[in-house]
Amino acid sequence: MAEYLAREKFRDRIRVESAGLAPQAAEDAKSAICALRSFGIDASAHVPRGLGGVNLESFDLIIAMEKSVAAKLAAVRGARLRTWNIPDPWIGARPEDYIKCARRIIRELTQLRL
Repeated sequence: MAEYLAREKFRDRIRVESAGLAPQAAEDAKSAICALRSFGIDASAHVPRGLGGVNLESFDLIIAMEKSVAAKLAAVRGARLRTWNIPDPWIGARPEDYIKCARRIIRELTQLRL
């Protein structure tokens, strides 16, 4: 969700990509896609991907959604890594949990200084 919300906010001013430590299957992303739709964002073509295919050194800024994720990004240190402390709503989540998560992401994006 963060990738699509950031793309909506920043448009083509910055490159935004997302990857996870343990990405879910595309068919399991339906709740996130529905939540984004409520914000007018179409993420229906999104395919979750893992960090394996991402060159972290090519990014000026990397945002970890949770502290536990940041701890696993040992290659990224200092100002290049920020942590937002927004838990993933995936496990046992209701649709409203995804909306709440999206709102927290939007709040962080609004405060983000690039």
